[in-house]
Amino acid sequence: MKTRLATSNLRGYVRHGRLSITILLAIFASLVLAACGDNTPTTAPAATTAAATTAATTAAAATTVAATTAAATTAAATTAAAATTVAATTAAATTAAATTAAATTAAASSGAPALGDPNLKGTVTFWHTYSADSQEQATLAKVVLPGFTKLYPNVKVTAQQIPDNDFRQKLLTGISGNILPDVARLDIQYVPEFAEMGALAKLDDMPGFAAIKADAYAGPLSTNFWKGSYYGLPLDTNTKVLMYNKALLQAAGMNEPPKTMEEFATAAKKLSVAGKQFGFVPSGTGSWSILPFFWSLGGNVTDEGITKASGFLNSADSVAALQFLVDLKKAGTIPDAIFGGGISTLEGLSTGKYAIIDDGPWMNSIAAKQFPNFQLNYAPMPAGKGGSIGIVGGENLVLFAKSKDNAAAWAFSRYMLSSEVQIAMGKIGQLPAIKSVATSPELTSLPYYATFLKQLQSTKARLPHPAWTKIETVLNDTFEAAFRGDKDPKTLLDAATPKVDALLAGK
Repeated sequence: MKTRLATSNLRGYVRHGRLSITILLAIFASLVLAACGDNTPTTAPAATTAAATTAATTAAAATTVAATTAAATTAAATTAAAATTVAATTAAATTAAATTAAATTAAASSGAPALGDPNLKGTVTFWHTYSADSQEQATLAKVVLPGFTKLYPNVKVTAQQIPDNDFRQKLLTGISGNILPDVARLDIQYVPEFAEMGALAKLDDMPGFAAIKADAYAGPLSTNFWKGSYYGLPLDTNTKVLMYNKALLQAAGMNEPPKTMEEFATAAKKLSVAGKQFGFVPSGTGSWSILPFFWSLGGNVTDEGITKASGFLNSADSVAALQFLVDLKKAGTIPDAIFGGGISTLEGLSTGKYAIIDDGPWMNSIAAKQFPNFQLNYAPMPAGKGGSIGIVGGENLVLFAKSKDNAAAWAFSRYMLSSEVQIAMGKIGQLPAIKSVATSPELTSLPYYATFLKQLQSTKARLPHPAWTKIETVLNDTFEAAFRGDKDPKTLLDAATPKVDALLAGK
């Protein structure tokens, strides 16, 4: 996710959406995603344990390892909390025999092993950044983990939530102290880094991996590839789009959101009222916030091969792109709140203080929870010289090389890509990275879904490179300095370029 802390103060931003089914099918057919991750608003760490008393067996569909568990169930849940640990135990009844038989046949024809094994025993520690501000943690505890328990009643899963801003450092510390989970939901931008360290297990030869690979979208799948091998599974994907207050636009004489960058600049100025209202408020000054506009305006960070920044990050197009955004700030359309403090973008939008913001699909459930009387409206990124470019976010599921229970960890990993899990998480904003799930009626009927899928047709990624975190720091510092007016965009980009070149070269 990814950072997408739209419900907290803006100082938290440092990195960090209805068409007919026919149209959606066309969208998905052409969807090729680029690689890279978002970030989720988080709360204090909590651990959730799934255990069960009843077994059920389902299996993967013909072209995918993901399996749909269709069952009539009765469940009883017991939750006990102690400090940072919440234990949830759910018992479920067996699936209908006909459904299980059909699923088993499908699994056999695809060559993928069926999900579910009442004889498999083991324990799995799962680290994640699922948010409590939306419905992510609740869905994990009440739907996902009980579903796994039905299939693997003798495998115990302990899920621990970790704040997104602390996640990478906790993993680095865990590597040093040899204290790591078996499985982690890892931001896509970090997979190359941890694969390079030797911390992640290669998945190419794991049973059922070939079926997952065949059913995954190319972009999310590629974020798991490093030096000839796959080190993760594409769990979910996302991008960012414009979100706007329709009443404010209509009051300003606008019946639709801006479609081009020229229209966007005009609208942002028209929607700004000194001391009262701002036309556009990005989620911050970091790369997650600025790059979609930077790219759409024609800017670039490196060449396509990600080998050099010279001639790209400091090109005339890149300078013009950053200058365009800086000029909006100078015109009073963007508040100083982008540097930290002030109200959140969602609160500002819902209360009429902000006219346009940008964010991801998770905002739908957050808005429904925090501002139930406000209707979010969505629109693709305005098109500029570079097109209408979104930024790819998402998370992968990685298995750590030193996992003490590899078989159980892999069973849990495969289950997380099942239709049951993907649909459940898709309903709350985690867009599936699996083709067989993406056109599910349960998802295509969601009000924001089509806008985000349209944007996903034209996206770019933060660099899938082991040095990305350091490169990101250079970009974040450069963008913030430009918005603060410390120096002009050309000077700042000229200074940043050799730093990025050195990092790309491993220096």
